[in-house]
Amino acid sequence: MDPAAYENYMRGRVHQQRFMPADLHRGLRYYESAIEIQPDYAAAQAGMALIGGSITVLGMLPPSESGPRWLRSAQRAVELGPELGEAH
Repeated sequence: MDPAAYENYMRGRVHQQRFMPADLHRGLRYYESAIEIQPDYAAAQAGMALIGGSITVLGMLPPSESGPRWLRSAQRAVELGPELGEAH
């Protein structure tokens, strides 16, 4: 585990939990940074999928626009970490 990837992941989680539009976007950026550092980071992929679902439910993007991206993140999370609960 790369410490910088983990730090970005944890920052992403903090913003994800605030559940406000600006924080969700900020959380996505942190998750993306974690994945750039460590491409096989299943938890960061799962976090991206969870935020994507939130963005869709909140009406920030239509499902036709947001769905494919978040589905890819969710599938990648399961592929990388089949034992990871949040990936499922």
